[in-house]
Amino acid sequence: MSENQEYYDDLLAKGYAREDALLYTQKYYPEFSLEESSIDTNIDSSVEDLGGQEFNPYAPSPMIEKQEIISQDVKDKFTQGLQLVTDKASMIVKDKRLATGAGIVFFAVLVAAIILLLPTTAGPIEGTWIKADGQEFEFDKNGDLDFDNSFTSTWDYQGSVLTMTSTRLAVDNNNQIYEMEIVQKLNIELIDDDNAMWLSWVSLTVDGQQSSQMSDECFLMMKQSTASTPDEFYTQSLKYEDERPNWC
Repeated sequence: MSENQEYYDDLLAKGYAREDALLYTQKYYPEFSLEESSIDTNIDSSVEDLGGQEFNPYAPSPMIEKQEIISQDVKDKFTQGLQLVTDKASMIVKDKRLATGAGIVFFAVLVAAIILLLPTTAGPIEGTWIKADGQEFEFDKNGDLDFDNSFTSTWDYQGSVLTMTSTRLAVDNNNQIYEMEIVQKLNIELIDDDNAMWLSWVSLTVDGQQSSQMSDECFLMMKQSTASTPDEFYTQSLKYEDERPNWC
């Protein structure tokens, strides 16, 4: 087996997607190719102008416009996600707020109490939620978010703002592989004993740049225990229409 083939196979064994493994291999072995590969390595031909298409990061098959050229696979599979605030950083912020209101003498005691008593993530958001089209979003208690296998995503909930951060490998217009980051911030309001929530976008950034294609849509999500299918979602959603927040 050739050296370049071994390099390609090793990337696959480490969990890289076929298209990403091919791009990495061709970066170091330009002559490498797959006879039966269905991957289109012509980056220029894999990017098309989205024009005036309305952006909706939560659509079942979302796409997003980016000034830099990315792979067709990235465009087809893009759904959404947001700025990561880690559990450790969240704990530090909470500790500082407590320290401000407490005397210096009691600071160490208060910090110890906070570390033992406060949850690492926001309890009401944890669990599996469903959209009207049946798409599921799993908010794990450790901050991981699962809604699209093509992205690695995390979530954070502070006040009334839900932040979702999604990353994956992409290719720029110089054919260089880099990690693309998509950050979404949404206003949310929990209702019905935290079994449903209304959401609307506050901001959407791609690699730190504000996107002009952010949707102004306001939409409803329910916990899977409340509605597990689109039909159940529709039936349950009728009783929540009168509970829309004033910003929705």
